[in-house]
Amino acid sequence: MKVFASLFQKAAGSRGRAPGSVAGPQHVAWMLTLTSLLLTLSGCAAGLPQSRESGHNAVVSLLAAKTQENGICLYAAAEGREQEDPKLFQGQGNTPAAAVAALEDQGEQVVDRAHVEHMILDESSPQLLPELLSYAFRESQQSTETFLWIIRGEGLETLFSSDGDAAQRMNVLKTAAKDHQGFASVTLRETAAILAEGDAVLLPALEADQEGLRFWGYGLYHDGAFQTWLTGDAALGAGLLRGDTIHWTTGVEDRAMTLHSTGCTVTPYFTKGTLTGLGLHCRLEGVVLGGWESAAEDPKRLEEETARCIRTAAARLQLAGQDGAELARRAGLRRWGQWTAIREQWQEQFPKLEIGVEVHLTVAERY
Repeated sequence: MKVFASLFQKAAGSRGRAPGSVAGPQHVAWMLTLTSLLLTLSGCAAGLPQSRESGHNAVVSLLAAKTQENGICLYAAAEGREQEDPKLFQGQGNTPAAAVAALEDQGEQVVDRAHVEHMILDESSPQLLPELLSYAFRESQQSTETFLWIIRGEGLETLFSSDGDAAQRMNVLKTAAKDHQGFASVTLRETAAILAEGDAVLLPALEADQEGLRFWGYGLYHDGAFQTWLTGDAALGAGLLRGDTIHWTTGVEDRAMTLHSTGCTVTPYFTKGTLTGLGLHCRLEGVVLGGWESAAEDPKRLEEETARCIRTAAARLQLAGQDGAELARRAGLRRWGQWTAIREQWQEQFPKLEIGVEVHLTVAERY
């Protein structure tokens, strides 16, 4: 238990928790649950196959998981390289460790998980997430810097069909995200750190069909379930609300502009000692593409548009009663002396807080 606690203290510490914050009942319960899972899983991990000749390895970059009647089903994908076709594998078991053992036992082919970049959780299996996080922290071959995604509907079966290269699809999606998609990825370590503090977390969600793989929105995860989903304007607003460094492309009449979020500050407001509101100040940088000159009214229009998206996202979180953007912690960082009051009042006051949004956009030309 001490080893596991230190792992999560390290992960949580990397998020800059506000001074004076302590583990609440949800935090303790979650830690105890995951510790119990680890004790269960540790007995299976010792039975994993040992590495064989490297020339027979299939280097997996994508893992996916869902629950089934007979336990857990894991999917794995290795990208096709040079003259080799892409490879797909499946493994089933009662625990993640058992499913991994079945996944790696593929006869003459060794499934190498040392370079897994993406892990996908099926929408139907939110209760599986704590087990996957526990296993990731217990199993040395599984990196906790792996990106975590949710996939909607029948997307998992579609993605892992024999018609395409699932691993390549994910890599293309992630590369596109760096340039023009309105979302940011979350690692297993970051997810574990948020959940260990008893908070909700926004996880990027995907959809897949025969035409391709796309970013769909965010799923708000808390207490073993998805509390709500944010799509469209709400998804764009959620990315900005989280203060992530994200990129996306917007069109202003016949011109194109890439907008880059540089973060949001959160200021708490009190009335006679009661937390009554938040002020969000978000900063964006825009680059006009193609050598066109921007019109004088463009920044104002885009500021209004993005502010509306942020307000939409905040309203969805308030309706769900869960802060998935770490607004409480960021408000405490903004006003250190008021952190105790913010923490004590947050659960009751958050759904009814008055939230004001201000967006400042700086536009540059690219020639």
